Amino acid sequence: MPDVLFVCEGDRVHGMGHVVRCLTLERFLSERGIGVEFATPAMTPGWNRVLGAPYPIHDLRSDRVLDMPRCDAVILDLENGPTRNQLEAVRPWYRHVITLGGGGYRIAEPEAINRLVDLQVYQSVLTDSLNGANVLRGTEWLIINPEYAACQPDYTSGHVVVTMGGSDPHNLTGKAIDLLARIGRRVKVVIGPAAQMLRDTVVPLTTDVVVAPDSLGWFFDGAALTVCALGMTAYESLAAGVPVILTNWTADHERTALELERRGIAWNTGTWDQFETSNLRERVTLLLDDPGLLRRMGEKGRKLVDGKGAGRVAEEICKLITA
Repeated sequence: MPDVLFVCEGDRVHGMGHVVRCLTLERFLSERGIGVEFATPAMTPGWNRVLGAPYPIHDLRSDRVLDMPRCDAVILDLENGPTRNQLEAVRPWYRHVITLGGGGYRIAEPEAINRLVDLQVYQSVLTDSLNGANVLRGTEWLIINPEYAACQPDYTSGHVVVTMGGSDPHNLTGKAIDLLARIGRRVKVVIGPAAQMLRDTVVPLTTDVVVAPDSLGWFFDGAALTVCALGMTAYESLAAGVPVILTNWTADHERTALELERRGIAWNTGTWDQFETSNLRERVTLLLDDPGLLRRMGEKGRKLVDGKGAGRVAEEICKLITA
């Protein structure tokens, strides 16, 4: 059977969503008999996460690592998509080139991707970034752990999840803890593997803090609401049936948050620099006081994200590389 090389990055700059969804997709490809290898920068949180998996890993910064024709296909999951120069460098060495994109950011060079890539997966509620017969667009292609769909929210008395992604580049976790200190519910805070630890933050007795868990399923199960940064985590929460209040790293991210808000499954607080003045406590309290509204939002979220996208994407990749 063919082999696939995943190329991704996970650190404070890029977050961890690229690495996590590649690891999720790897699982479904391996189940179909596809061999898998990884290339990611060494000595980063993403490298450490991949090290726990049973397949070869290569330092992305090593000389000519992508020039080695060890695999039938390469899957590129890079912030804003691979550039034209990157694609032209890898195109001669791999029979198939595949890109994973979406989650909140725009594709920087869509024309180059349309011309040089065999299969594009764009995972977003927005579908206006890429065109072509070789594009899989929409939330049905979201690569997330299907176990999230089995979570059981508790809209009446459940806890609030706070997670600012794998890196939290603007250090909003501590601010969220302060803002949600007296909402009358337990708060469960997740600090990502590429994020800085809390400094000068008083953690209330009603707040639990966990660092770099392997999965967010335990946190979404029994939750009523999630406060998070726009990214793959938001879609994971929706698959679990847990509505989201969103902050955004960029205006591009906010485009997605506004669309999710328009569909009645999320509330948008603006970009990260507006977080402290976004009336977060009042928004959270208003939602927690209306379990019926939370339930309706959660049901809409599950209809949008069914948790089966990873299997669908794996099937399409197998059709391509085994033809």
